[in-house]
Amino acid sequence: MVDIILLFSIILALILAFLIIISITLLRFRRLVGACIALLRAREERSEISKKLRRRYVVFTAICEERVGFSDLQEAVSSKFCELFSKTMYYKASPQLVLFDESTQRGVYRVTHLYLDHLIVALGLVKNIKGKKCILLPLRTTGTLKKARELTRKLRF
Repeated sequence: MVDIILLFSIILALILAFLIIISITLLRFRRLVGACIALLRAREERSEISKKLRRRYVVFTAICEERVGFSDLQEAVSSKFCELFSKTMYYKASPQLVLFDESTQRGVYRVTHLYLDHLIVALGLVKNIKGKKCILLPLRTTGTLKKARELTRKLRF
């Protein structure tokens, strides 16, 4: 009987020691994971601060069966952008139709530099605007609105 109690107490002591070692290891691992997460968040905040979002202006022309309006064009491009990528990426890119001349069917879109390629793809894949067959051709990309306005008047297509 004494041997059984002694054996039981030794097993209990070993289990207790094992649990203590596991808990210490898990606490260290938890601290390590917490430190890694803190470093990643700090790096992300630094990268957001250091990377200033620059604006780019995309000059395009619309070749359509009939003339299209400002709001119809803006709605078609934004829906195509959201369809291709996502709503969250749309809000990050913040594409805006800055100007659109309905007589020449030329316009300028503003977008952040990180999502310039996304906007050009969305412009190229718009095929219908309010049921009218239409193709949007990106002509040039500039860094200033002044240059974009000049290009809408000067470029031939």
